[in-house]
Amino acid sequence: MESWEERQLELEMLDEANRNSYAILTGGISMDKVTEEEFMLVHNPFSPEKEDLEGIMGYFIETEEYEKCAVIRDLIKARESHVGITKETSETTSSRTTS
Repeated sequence: MESWEERQLELEMLDEANRNSYAILTGGISMDKVTEEEFMLVHNPFSPEKEDLEGIMGYFIETEEYEKCAVIRDLIKARESHVGITKETSETTSSRTTS
């Protein structure tokens, strides 16, 4: 059985990996940072799958960070429609959805 400390460490690592993935997907962190030894992600930074994006969005739903959810939702929609999306567009859309 896992100890409380091990579970806390796993949750912290999961949080960090989701936040790192979000930052990579939205341009907040460059791909150069991914080569660092301790850098964790929950998606393939070179070819994120829709399921990966949905998983990241689900994580931020659980943490009630809905602006991040809106940005990820917009990334999913953009991929589905094959239209590029910029960080600026995501911020504008997330602002409208939370107003």
